[in-house]
Formats: sequence, C-alpha cells, structure tokens
Amino acid sequence: MIIHGKKTLNRSEYSVDIEVVRGYYLICDDKYANEIRIWMGETFEQAFRNFDKVGDKHLKDFNKYQYWIDYCSGYDVDRKLAWSNLDQTERFIDHGTF
Repeated sequence: MIIHGKKTLNRSEYSVDIEVVRGYYLICDDKYANEIRIWMGETFEQAFRNFDKVGDKHLKDFNKYQYWIDYCSGYDVDRKLAWSNLDQTERFIDHGTF
C-alpha cells in the first residue's frame, strides 16, 4: 500500500487538492506484514520535519520499529512509480538526532 501526499493549490477563485507523488517515503510493515510506503515530504527538509509525526503513527511494536526511507521521483514513461531503491535513512540520521 502506498500513501501519497496531498497539496492544496489556492487560486483566487478556487482551491484544489492534488496528489503529490514525488518525495521521500517511510517504508515499513503494517500489522499484517504488508509493506506500506508513507509519503513524508516532497523535499528533504519537509520529510525531515515530518519524520517524527509519520513515525509515531506508523512505527509500532508489531513491526519492531524497523523501517527505511526511499525516494520516489514520480511516474516513469510506463506510468509506474520510479523508486530510487536506495536506503536514504543514513542521510536523515546524519542530519539530526531522532
């Protein structure tokens, strides 16, 4: 399961919510041992600020608080999500203390 982000575009006449795909995702297992990917932010700074909130909600005893962080650059030409498949966790740890 993938939980993408949402962004609101405000125009003078209206506002619209759009799905945000590009960005950093926390990857862990749910209570049924299914992998889930939760969007944390479009930029590194956004994702770093949101890590605690996302982690508190999704990292639990049943998944032994095990996770990794991946980056999605959006859809490729075949409309499949393009993941870096590189563990970005060290970058977050180096940036600050959890």
